[in-house]
Amino acid sequence: GSDLHCDGMISQEEFNTMLTRPEVVSTLQCLDVDCFDLLEFASMVFMDVGQPIPFEDLLNFIAQLRGGNTATVKDIVDMRRKLGMEMN
Repeated sequence: GSDLHCDGMISQEEFNTMLTRPEVVSTLQCLDVDCFDLLEFASMVFMDVGQPIPFEDLLNFIAQLRGGNTATVKDIVDMRRKLGMEMN
């Protein structure tokens, strides 16, 4: 599995290893998730947190990146808040 430490958490290293598996990439493509976007956004998530995240949180994050999803007002507010924090 992807959770090498069997602790319900996934590190950036575990995540990167997971994305090297053809069956994972194929599944993500079937879900209309762009693996390159996922890799880019996930690196930001892990960088912000600085530690492993719950596997369930990663799955929710991946679900939000599906190609058919549209941006919501909440998404834009979250992005604006994040950009404001980075600029300070």
